[in-house]
Amino acid sequence: MRDPVSVREVLGSSGSRTSVLDRPWVALAVGAALVVGIWLVDRRFDDSIRFYAVYLVPICLVAWTCGRTCAGLLAAAALGLWIFGDQEVGKLWILDSRVCAWNVGMRAVTFLAAGLVVAKLRAELERERELARTDQVTGAPNRHCFAEAAASELDRARRYGRPFSVAYLDIDDFKLLNDRQGHDAGDAALRRTAEAIASNLRGSDAYARIGGDEFAILLPEASLEAAREVADRIRQKLLEAAGQAGWPITFTLGVAAFRLPPNSVEEMLRLADELMYEAKKAGKNRIESRAFGG
Repeated sequence: MRDPVSVREVLGSSGSRTSVLDRPWVALAVGAALVVGIWLVDRRFDDSIRFYAVYLVPICLVAWTCGRTCAGLLAAAALGLWIFGDQEVGKLWILDSRVCAWNVGMRAVTFLAAGLVVAKLRAELERERELARTDQVTGAPNRHCFAEAAASELDRARRYGRPFSVAYLDIDDFKLLNDRQGHDAGDAALRRTAEAIASNLRGSDAYARIGGDEFAILLPEASLEAAREVADRIRQKLLEAAGQAGWPITFTLGVAAFRLPPNSVEEMLRLADELMYEAKKAGKNRIESRAFGG
């Protein structure tokens, strides 16, 4: 069973649309075509009309979509075309050599700097976007990310009438672990919990840390029996890990299977959470499951 989807893939499953220009090879082809087109137009005018700032448009487009390497290649191509065009019409080399070197150097710096700045900006935005949807302790998706994936599954279930299940996991006596062994041990237990969940899910499933010691698991196309089997497998793996590490913790889960979709993601999580608390009241370290929707 392969690892479940990453944060980026969970976001992708939430229904967000991708532009054609977000495909790197398409953006690079469009950028190259624009550079050639700008160069052809540039050659039709004399030095009274300057076009080199226009070259920044395709360079920035490629930098945003493909990164700094492709942007650097396109910048070099734009610079080469400009030098070739000026040499061909005799405009560049009639100037003093120092002036020529200055013009070429300044244009190279401008093209490359624009590409690098835009590529860096895109990388930072992607990093901030991923951080905003990732739990910093475990590296798992966070509640916001899970809500997007769950909303998408709700829409799919309503459209096609397909069943799905949600599991809600809580670490029993987590505070006791922190008190006895320190917060480093608590963080290690959280990370191990996330790893155990991830390693037992399908590629179509999603999970997240949604509270201090609580995790939610989304299981599309899973019946009550199948979801309970997954939950029990995860619980057994976690009990083994806790025993090996000497952690005084166990794991309680609530599993809600939906034959008909609930009204909202909040209701979905609430029902699974209530089942988890029923299991806790019955003695902890167990699974409580129920089917909803007829």
